[in-house]
Formats: sequence, structure tokens, C-alpha cells
Amino acid sequence: MSENNKGSILKPFRALKFIGEKPVTIRTPFENRPTAPRYRGFHVNDQEKCIGCGTCAEICDNDAIRMIEIPGLEPEVGSSNLRPAIDYGRCCWCALCVDVCTTNSLNMTQEYTHVSEDLNTFFMFPDTEGIHKTDFPLGYQASDDSNFLDLERVEMEELSPEERGDSFIEIVKGYSKEQAIAEASRCVACGLCTDTCPAHMNIPEYIEAIWDDNLSEAGRQIYKTNPLPEVCGRVCTHKCETACSIGQRGEPIAIRWLKRYAMDAIPAEQYGDVNNFRVVKPLGKSVAIVGSGPAGLSAAYYLRLMGYDITIFEKYPEPGGMMRYGIPEYRLPYDALDKDINYIEEVGVEIKCNTTIGKDIPFEDLHRNFDSVLIATGFHVGRSTRVPGTDHKDVFQSIDLLSKITRGEEIQVDEKIVVIGGGNVAMDIARSLARKQKVKYGKVNIIVTSLETRDIMPADDEEIEEATEEGCVFYPGRGPVEIVIEDGKIKGLKTNRCLSVFDEQHRFSPKFDENDIKLLEGTMIVESIGQGPDMSYLDTYTDKIEMDGRRFKVNEFYQTSIEWLFAAGDIIKGPDVINGIAVGHKAALGIDKMLENKKDLFYNTIFDVLDKSLKFEEGCRKSSSKFAGKFSPVVNNMITDLTVKSKDLEERIKKLIQNENVLIHLDKKLKRPQEAGYFERCIAEEALADTTSEKDFLKNMERKTRVAFGLYHDLEKLTKNKELEFLFGYLKAQKKKQLEKVEKLLQK
Repeated sequence: MSENNKGSILKPFRALKFIGEKPVTIRTPFENRPTAPRYRGFHVNDQEKCIGCGTCAEICDNDAIRMIEIPGLEPEVGSSNLRPAIDYGRCCWCALCVDVCTTNSLNMTQEYTHVSEDLNTFFMFPDTEGIHKTDFPLGYQASDDSNFLDLERVEMEELSPEERGDSFIEIVKGYSKEQAIAEASRCVACGLCTDTCPAHMNIPEYIEAIWDDNLSEAGRQIYKTNPLPEVCGRVCTHKCETACSIGQRGEPIAIRWLKRYAMDAIPAEQYGDVNNFRVVKPLGKSVAIVGSGPAGLSAAYYLRLMGYDITIFEKYPEPGGMMRYGIPEYRLPYDALDKDINYIEEVGVEIKCNTTIGKDIPFEDLHRNFDSVLIATGFHVGRSTRVPGTDHKDVFQSIDLLSKITRGEEIQVDEKIVVIGGGNVAMDIARSLARKQKVKYGKVNIIVTSLETRDIMPADDEEIEEATEEGCVFYPGRGPVEIVIEDGKIKGLKTNRCLSVFDEQHRFSPKFDENDIKLLEGTMIVESIGQGPDMSYLDTYTDKIEMDGRRFKVNEFYQTSIEWLFAAGDIIKGPDVINGIAVGHKAALGIDKMLENKKDLFYNTIFDVLDKSLKFEEGCRKSSSKFAGKFSPVVNNMITDLTVKSKDLEERIKKLIQNENVLIHLDKKLKRPQEAGYFERCIAEEALADTTSEKDFLKNMERKTRVAFGLYHDLEKLTKNKELEFLFGYLKAQKKKQLEKVEKLLQK
């Protein structure tokens, strides 16, 4: 035995030398073990920075994050009223949620201790103060090395200013397949874009389809709420992109360009196959639509799907309204517009061009010959500044010139031109005239002036930037005083500096500095300060229709003060293509409500109804399969049978989703309104997953099956489509069989 291992009665006293030293043991909870700087402890979330996009919940493999609605928090553009709550019984501290946070609001601290006998306390709602409201340093945070988000947009190729300067060829070239897939891969499917879009398009769904290179599915998703995708893929104001969560830290997803890619890639002759177009049984009722702009075409498309006979009356030689006669071809090529319109005609909408209501056909005849009338006329009448000199022959309205350019008519193009206005139409005419000048004179001499300063000009930034590249010179923040005329010829536009455009109540009330005077030289003046409607066609109905300023006053269904007369588009809300499409769709539903004489209706696409049914069946199957082999043989056999049958029902629903494109109407006053609400909760909560005993399992199964049976029974009676009627009848029959089995087992 070595000397060191020999025993000694004094050995215990050797510990006395450590009495004055700090013990190695950490005295929890009074002390905490120091952590690494990037330790992954409990979360903190800056509620102000967080936009509730749900990306953290989406990436969590353990389903530890739930998005919770915050009372009193109102949704805004680009932000929902949801915030993440974390179940630390499920969390594995992987920090993927931090890496993928689109606003960097979610981080982790160096706090790691929480002791409680109450399991509910492990479900926490993180804020900036931490879970115990104590000061802990931040731990793991997102960095460039761990960033999962692709923040840079795939660049869109465009013609250079030199290439496009004297041509009306489309400027934007469009994405290639590889570019589109790369751009689509950046999307985190937060859905904030859908909430912001006036038409509430299924944006994440069609972007995902593009990513999967499934263009047919992308087209089908787009057409659910937008029958003018080629148009919107080019000239949509893309409000959705302002709400994109990726745009919080980088460049937003190019949603508009992706829509264009998908529809450009689908040949026109395949549109019908993509949408599997079928009109429900003809209703024997007809609707007249005045105007073939975005609102009129949208309403016509969806009304036709419902089974109505639709006739559109258009005063111009070609359909499209302001999309054709107000937007230059370099922004919206006519073949792209025609591709959309041709498909709308293909589904059975009749368009009569060169037909002016009030001149060729009295307005009263529409009422007499049709069951309902929709007014969807645009703003075709230009507004004047009314300053001295506007009655000169060389003063023009932008909308008149743009219309003539579309029709191929010759227009006056002087060497020096002044355009008054700061909106997109002003940019359109300025850039169109610049091209005409380049061809005629070899150079551009266009001045654009507006009341608004550059930072608040209503035109899109890209329009202003491209106009500048093409040679237009801007004098923003100036108001017209008079058109200076010498010897019968225009010399220029006299302007004052504009101090403010709106008053404190945001009413239009410009103020000027009359001492700051500037003459903008030009021999031709173009006014582009807005447009108004021409309502002369209404004839004797003018005094019968209640107005709201220059627009029709309508109810929530876009019905005017005359029962059979509806209105949509610029004369309600606009001018804006996507708003026109959205309002046209809603007006179509309103017309259907009136003609069907239904009360308290809500409308839904068949896809939404079937999607809910599909999720319900999937939830039942997955929940039930968790208990396979855990109960008595007879119940286990029933679970096996249920799993097989549910799979069959899912396949039937999926098949119909892929092959149907109709609208149905569902009455709010279902026979089982309470159960209808429970049906929704069943989808979200999967109540079967919480059962522990065989009896509880059967009770939950009985309740779920009864709910499904009742809803499928009602849907079978309400639908107008034979295929849907057969499907819901089959679903109802299967649920009835399941219900009988469950009830029999419960009795035992």
C-alpha cells in the first residue's frame, strides 16, 4: 500500500483548510450556473416588432408554438393580431424559430430555470421582460451565419432605357422557370399577403405550386379569386408585397411577377383544362353588365359560373375598358389582356362592343330585358385644372390621348410638352409622349409637374424612376396658375410652389407661395389630374339613384337604391385593377343573392367547403390511428375500418377538388348551427387526440361523426351541382354507417 493511501486519524481535519473558500456547489435558486454567450434558454419576444406572421410556429417540428389572438390588438397591413405562445413541455430548444423570425423580434435568453408543479405554467407567452420578469442577458440570436431566410429578390430583367425609349414593346421580360422557382422558394407562407390583397388571393398556395413546378395547380389557385391574372401579373398595384413578412428584413417576395410567370407559362388553350370549367345548371336568368373593365369582367366570370346568362355592353371597339384604353402597351401588352378576356368569353360570357348604352340601347331596355343590371363603367372623362388658358386647342386630357394611341390614331406631339399630374396615368401619358417625341424629334423634352412633392406623389416609385430614365424631367411640389399664351400659341405653364396639398382634416385644400413663380416652358399642355364618370346614359334614372359624391351609394352587396341595379368598379372604389376585380366578385354574389331572393346568406367557393371536409377527414383518420391496438378487439377493428374508409373519403374529396370549379351557396340557417361551429373546432383541435379511455374515445367519435353527418346532409340538399350532390350524399351515407356502429358499441 502506498504512503498516500495510508489511513490517518488527522485526515478528516484536512478539510478545514477549505472553510474560507467559496464552495463549488451552486446554491440554486439563489445562484445560477454561468452560461455560454449564445446559450439557448427561454424565449423573449418584442411584441411591437413581432408581426404575427406565424413563421416560427410553422417551422417548429415539435408543434411547441401556437399563434394566439391578442385581445385589443387590431390587425394592420403587414401585421396580424396573433402572437406566439410556447409550450416548453414540447420545445427542444433548437432555436429554428429564432433563425427564421422575419422581424428578429424572437430571441432566446440565458435563463434556463423554471420549477413548478403546475404543468400549465410551462405554456408561456414570451415578451421582452422574460418569463419571470427578471433581467437575464440575451443568449442565442439570429445572425448572418444562421439566417434561414433568403432576403434578396431574384432580379427581373427589363429593357434598358435605350432599348425602350422609342418603342412600346413590353419593358419587363418576365422570369424564367429557374428564376421563378428560386424566387418562390423564398416565401415562408405567412399569409399576410392574402389578408392585404383586396381579392384575398390564395398567394401562398400558388407560390408553393410554382416552387413545386406545378403550374396547373398554380393557375387553379389563382383563378379562384382572380379571372384576370395576366393583367394583374403586370399592372397590379401589388399591395400584397407591402405586407410580405420577408420584406421586414429584406426584399419582399415578387408576388406580382410570380403570378405573371405562372399564367404566361400556361398556354391559353389549356386554361379550361387547368380550371376544369363547368357551369352549374343554367338558372334561366340573365344579367346585363355595362362596361368591360376589371369589375365588369370579374362579375361576369363569377356570375357565369353560377349559371346566369351574361351580356356585357362595351362602347369601345375592343373589350377591356381602361385596361386597354388607359394603360400603355409597354406596361400591359394587348395579347396578355386578350388572353384573359378570351377565356372569360370561352366560359360563355357574351361581350357586345361598339354599343353605347343611352345611345344605341336605352338604359330602360336593360331593365326590361334582363333580370338585373350591373354598372361597371370606368372613369373615362378627364378632369381639368380650370386655370386660365385650359380652353386652348393645344391643351389635352391624358385619358383622351392614351385612348387614341391604343386605337392607332394620330395624335399631336409637340417638341416641348408639359404634363400636369403626379399619378400613374400622368406617368403613362408622359412616357408615351416621350416615345413619340423620340421617334419624331430624336430627343425627349417632357416636363412633369404636380402639387405633391416627390415623396408623396401617388404614382408608383418604379413608374417615376423609369420615366426619369426615359428623359422626363420632374418639377414636383408646384401648382398651375395659368397657361401662358402669346400670339395665340402656348408659351408654357405658370406655376407657384405648393406649400401643402391637404388641410389638417386631410381634405384637398392646397396652399401656395404666390411669390415663388416659375414658368415651365412648353407649347403643348396635357392635364392628368384625375378622371370622372360619364353618367349621361342613365337618362331618367339619374335622379332615382342615390349618390355619394361622384360615386354610386351602395350597400354591402353593392346594390344601389334601386333593387335590380348594382354598381362596381371605379364608380364605387378605384381606379385600381385589383380593387375592381375584388368588388366585381362581391357584386356578383350580391346579384345572386337578390335574384335567388335568399336572406342571411354567406358565400363560399366549393374549394373552401371541400378543403374543410378534407381536413376533417384527415384529422379523424390521424387521431383514430393513434389508438390502434389500444382498446378491445371490436373497437380496434372499428378503428382499422374507419382508417381505411376515411382514406377513401379523402381521395374522393381530393379528386373533386382537382376537377371542379363552381360556386355554391350555403345558408347560414343550417339545421345544426351549433354543431356547425363544433365542426370547425374539431378540425382545429382534433379532440380525439386527448382521449384516454375507450369510452371517451367512442363518445368523441360519436360526437364528431354526428356533426359530419349533419353537415353533409345539409350540403347535399343545398348544392346545385349534381356531382357535389352525389359526393355529399356518399359522405353522408358513410358517416351514417359509422354513427350506427359507434352508437351500438356505446350501448354495450
